[in-house]
Amino acid sequence: MNRLIALVFSLFICQALVAQPPVPNEQFFKEVDSFMGKYVLDGKVKYADLKANPAALVELCKVVDEADLKGLSDVERKAFYINAYNLTLIKAILLAYPCQSPNDIPGIFDGAKHKVAGKYMTLNDLENETIRKEFDDARIHFALVCGALSCPVIINTAYSPASLDEQLDQQTREALNDATFLKVDHGALKAELSQIFKWYAADFGNNNKELIGFINKYRKDQIPLDYKLSYYTYDWTLNDAAPNGGGTILTNTIAQPASANRFMTSTLLGKGKWELKLFNNTYTARSNPAETENANTFRGTYFSSFVQFLYGVNSKLSVGVDAIYKANRNDSPIESWTKVFAFESDNISSRAGLTAIGPKFKIAPFKRAQNISIQSSFMFSVIDDPLGKEGNAYVDNGHHWWTQVFYDLPLSDKISLFLEADVFAEIEPSFDLDNSSVFTPLKSIVSYFPGPKWTVYGLTEFAPTWGDPYVYYTQMGLGVKYLITDAFEIETLITNFSSSDAAARESTYNFGIRYTRL
Repeated sequence: MNRLIALVFSLFICQALVAQPPVPNEQFFKEVDSFMGKYVLDGKVKYADLKANPAALVELCKVVDEADLKGLSDVERKAFYINAYNLTLIKAILLAYPCQSPNDIPGIFDGAKHKVAGKYMTLNDLENETIRKEFDDARIHFALVCGALSCPVIINTAYSPASLDEQLDQQTREALNDATFLKVDHGALKAELSQIFKWYAADFGNNNKELIGFINKYRKDQIPLDYKLSYYTYDWTLNDAAPNGGGTILTNTIAQPASANRFMTSTLLGKGKWELKLFNNTYTARSNPAETENANTFRGTYFSSFVQFLYGVNSKLSVGVDAIYKANRNDSPIESWTKVFAFESDNISSRAGLTAIGPKFKIAPFKRAQNISIQSSFMFSVIDDPLGKEGNAYVDNGHHWWTQVFYDLPLSDKISLFLEADVFAEIEPSFDLDNSSVFTPLKSIVSYFPGPKWTVYGLTEFAPTWGDPYVYYTQMGLGVKYLITDAFEIETLITNFSSSDAAARESTYNFGIRYTRL
C-alpha cells in the first residue's frame, strides 16, 4: 500500500515538474482559427480528412485539457470555453467516426467525461454548469455546435476575444434569419422553432412574448406576437462534410485512447439513462482450531449476489434500488466451497434466500469536482431470523445502510486511479443499535487499459469495524473487465482476504455483469 501511495505521489510530482499548464493566449486562438479554416466547410466538418490527419486537433486538445485560466478576463474565458466545447465535441465524434449521428455514440453528451482546463466534465456539464452559469448569454446557443444538422452551423474561424461580441451577434443573426432553422409561415400565422428554444426556454425569456422579442431583435422579417409557436423535430444527422463516407477513411491513423469507452464510477448516468448490475461475491475460509475457541475445524462459505438498478433523473441525480441474495454454508474442511451453489436451506448448516432490498440515490454534489460523487442505499431485511437466533442457520446481519464516496482520477489514457470511502452499517433486524455494527472501508483501485475493450486492475481495501472489540479486515486482489459491447461489460476478480482475529485467511471469488442503457 505504501508503495502504491508513493507511486501516485511520484506521478503527480513528475507531472508538475515536466510542464506548466498552458495559457490559452493569442497563439491558441490563431491555431484554432487555422484548424477551423482547414477542416470546416460550409458549416460542416471534414471528419474523414481530419481522421486521416488528426495531429492539429490533438495539439489543440492538449491545451484545452490543461489550460490555466487564472488571470484571463471574462471575455477571454468565454471565448476559450466556446472553442473548447466545439473542439471537444469534434474529438468525441472523431473517436467513433464513421457514424451517422452524434447520438449513435453512447454517453457522448452526458456520460463520457473530458478534461477541460484541468477538470473532468461531460459536454453537458461544460455547457450547462460552466458556460451558461458563468456567462448568462443566450447567444452562446448559436455558437456551441452539437454536431447535428439541426444545430446552428459551425463557423470556419475561431471565436476570438477581440471580436467575440460581434461574432456572437453575427451567429445569432445568421441562425434566426435562416429559413431552415426558424420556419415562419405568414399564411398560417405560425412559426416553427428549433428545439433549442424549448430545451433552454429560461435563457430566452419567461413567456412567448419575451421569446419572440428576443428573436425579433435579430430578424429582418419580424414575427408578430400573436403567431402560434411550435417546435419542429430535431435532425440529429451528423454535420459531416462527407455524409456518405466520401474519401478514404484511414481508421487506424488516429490513436483512440484505450480508456475512451470507459465510464468512470463517479459519473452519473444523465437524464433517462439507466444501468443494471449483477455482482456476485463468494468468500470461503477454513477456521483453525488453534486460533479460535472452537475445537473443530470447518469450512465456511458465503455467497452474496448484489442486484443494483440505477436510473438517471438528471445530470446531478440518479435513483434506483438494490437487492441482496445470500447463500451461506458450513461444511467440513475437505468439502468443496462450490457446494454453496446448490443454494440449499436445511436451516442447520446451510441457508439461502433474498435477504434485503431497498432504495438508493447517487448525486454529484460539487460543481467544480465532477469526478466526485456520493451514493447511498438503505436495504431493509426481508428474510425471517437472518441472524439465526431462533434456531435457523445464519444468513445475514439484518438491515444495511451503505454510503459510498467515489473519486476518479485518470492519470493517463491507459492508467486511472479510483478511490472509495464508505460507511457501512449493519443494523440488527429489530433496530437494536447496541447490537449493530459500523464498518468504514477504504478502497483503492489502479486500472490499466491495454486496449479499448480490456481493463486490468489491482485492488486494495482496509475495513475497520468500530465497536468492542475493534476488528478489521483487509483484502488485495486482481481483476479483469471486458467490454462485449459499449453497453455490456463482464468482470472477474479474485482477492486474498484476511482479518485481524486471524481466525480465517482465505479468498473471495467475484463475477460481475453490467448493462448500461445510454
